[in-house]
Amino acid sequence: MKQAFTIAICLLMVAALACKKKKNGPPEAPYPYLPTEMHYRETQCSNPWTGINLTEAQLKTKVQEWLQANGFEITQIKITGKAPITVCAACTCYTGRMVEVVFEKEEDIDRSRPFGFHRPLEKYNK
Repeated sequence: MKQAFTIAICLLMVAALACKKKKNGPPEAPYPYLPTEMHYRETQCSNPWTGINLTEAQLKTKVQEWLQANGFEITQIKITGKAPITVCAACTCYTGRMVEVVFEKEEDIDRSRPFGFHRPLEKYNK
């Protein structure tokens, strides 16, 4: 009787663990993204704007000037260290900094893609 009870408990535990739902799709964002937010992974020297080894403030200014010169209307620019870091010295290698831009208009989302901007988490889920 004791063995049957132990086996029944074990089977219930296995069944409970087997029924756990798996989440498919992109991982949960660490904070809610805005509908017109786009990200750009900064590279060593192949960014659309000019300048290398810029400070955070210099980079923010360069990006803002470049976006405005190309007709983009922006609400917010933020520089973070959220991009994966690669160890290499080529122009196309990433620095580990992420440029996060919130555009005023939705049509700027598609216009920004050819320059390397992407939706948050989009690059990491392919």
